[in-house]
Amino acid sequence: MPDPNRPFFVGYLPAPKGQRAFLLLVAAVLVWVFALFSWGVSSTQDDPGPGQFRFDFGRQTLTGVVQMTPYPMLHVTEGTELV
Repeated sequence: MPDPNRPFFVGYLPAPKGQRAFLLLVAAVLVWVFALFSWGVSSTQDDPGPGQFRFDFGRQTLTGVVQMTPYPMLHVTEGTELV
């Protein structure tokens, strides 16, 4: 028969005193792991480029191929040169 005095964590009740430190440590470690993982993923992504399209340059003419899957995207083959 299990010991009735042994602390047991139930999500809707306050954490037992013996497990609070452990739960805080696990929560802190998880926050750091997710932060490091997100930094690692974001630091390995390719540079998207200078992003030269600006509305204040006026009308621009672009020529290219439209790809419809997985979402509409124009692959530019020739366009207005921006300096």
